[in-house]
Amino acid sequence: MGIEVLIVDDHGLIRQGLRTLIDEEDGFHVGGEARTAAEALALAGKLRPAVVVLDNRLPDRDGLDIVGEIRDASPSSRILLCSGLSEGSLLVEAAAAGVDGFVAKESLNAEILDAIRKVADGAAVLGADSAQALFRGLRDRRAALARSRRSPPASVRCSDSWWKG
Repeated sequence: MGIEVLIVDDHGLIRQGLRTLIDEEDGFHVGGEARTAAEALALAGKLRPAVVVLDNRLPDRDGLDIVGEIRDASPSSRILLCSGLSEGSLLVEAAAAGVDGFVAKESLNAEILDAIRKVADGAAVLGADSAQALFRGLRDRRAALARSRRSPPASVRCSDSWWKG
């Protein structure tokens, strides 16, 4: 049977393309497809797939918001975020949410299949471009945190200047 995959994406064309790609590869099998977060959670619990290929934008909920619920429904499933967006802030949020890897929708077919295979084997997956974006996102988040620690809130600055007259 091979590596069973659950595809979660709101776009039928993306689901169809991923299904064709995955089902034509030896050792892979698409167990199901979901268009919404609600469908994804129901299918994850029923199928308990090796890998959930998850889009971050779904019509009823954000994909990253359901990562924990997918893990509750299917503890052994690994989660691969597959998104058309790859900015650093999304990757930081994805890592914090607990996904096991990230692959861009623009990736070559071989890269997508390799990412699914590696995630199923327990590896954390992040392409070179995505790794750079992740580090930029972490750096930006760290810089914003440092700025917020140096600067008192606006209400304090206003009242302080008023007090000094």
